Amino acid sequence: MVGPSYIFGCMGGDLTPIVLVRMTIMGRIKTIAILALLSLLFLYSFSAEGNNNDEDTDANTHLGRSVICKTEFRSASRSNFTGRIVMEMLQDNGFYDGDWNSSASGFPNDFQLQNDVNVVLDRASGLMWQQSGSVKEISYSEAREYLERLNSDQFVGYNDWRLPTLEEAMSLMEPAERSNGMYIDPVFDNMQRWIWTSDTNEFSLAWLANFVSGNCYTYPNDYFDFTSGGYVRAVR
Repeated sequence: MVGPSYIFGCMGGDLTPIVLVRMTIMGRIKTIAILALLSLLFLYSFSAEGNNNDEDTDANTHLGRSVICKTEFRSASRSNFTGRIVMEMLQDNGFYDGDWNSSASGFPNDFQLQNDVNVVLDRASGLMWQQSGSVKEISYSEAREYLERLNSDQFVGYNDWRLPTLEEAMSLMEPAERSNGMYIDPVFDNMQRWIWTSDTNEFSLAWLANFVSGNCYTYPNDYFDFTSGGYVRAVR
């Protein structure tokens, strides 16, 4: 039979040692449980934030692959394009020219052959080029006629082909000879050694980009003392 003192101790008086031990253990268990719950909540929050960051990184990476950052060049032809202005243009864009900007590294093209290798897309500039072009040297007026036929025939499905500006043409100039022995990427046909542009100088002479000598000029010049021809590599 339980004594009165034990009953008093449990119900109204001081707690017995056993009860105190049990309460202490229960208190510690509750504390540990609360700390464990808080730890789980913290870890979940950290993990969720990390996943979001990973998703953002993946999305940005995917965006970087699918969206191309393009460098746009002047597409409208220009007259009175003097040598001084051309030198400034070359330097501003980092275009290589063996005479006027020989220390430049050139434009970082990103070429991609398309349409059964009839055209070359430069993903860095957004320009679409003929992979080849005119099969022989032609005069400047004949170059215009060549473009009219190209657009009339809707070459590879387009009718907006034109001569490149000197700025666009010089974006193709490599800072050193490539495997084709020319200052242009071998992705292009090497038949078109120097090409006409739509820009003219103060004497109404058209500028050309020469991929054999790695520079640009107009006729007459130090290389040619007569009005000669050029090739067409159309762009759009």
